Amino acid sequence: KSSDRTEPPVGAKVLQDMAKRDPDAAWLVRLLFDDLEDWTDWFWASRLTNFSFGPAIVLGSDNVSDVNDGSVFHMQGARYESGLDNSPMYDGDDYFVNGRMQLADVGMTSMVVQELDSLVSLAPTAGRSDRVAELQR
Repeated sequence: KSSDRTEPPVGAKVLQDMAKRDPDAAWLVRLLFDDLEDWTDWFWASRLTNFSFGPAIVLGSDNVSDVNDGSVFHMQGARYESGLDNSPMYDGDDYFVNGRMQLADVGMTSMVVQELDSLVSLAPTAGRSDRVAELQR
């Protein structure tokens, strides 16, 4: 576990699929909904970057002191966040600035949008219909 980065966001999508298969999983939806919403909010606050074509999620590695593996606040930490850290797609270090890749990651952006869609779907089951309008922003 590293506190400088996250993993690809798929928790709400997995929970949505579980809830569709098992109606008795509503308790789990209620338990996890707020944490999954917080995680998605973190992406918007910590990884959203505006490019000339519009906003997109980027990969990064935050500057923290509790991880000493040499990847913190470096390109390798951002590669680890992708879940595809050995992909040639992320070769090179010249586009890493201030803890963030300066590369719009279509895959990660799509996963964050998918999480939002899943949270909208899960909100009524979680008793959080009041969150739908904000999640659809």
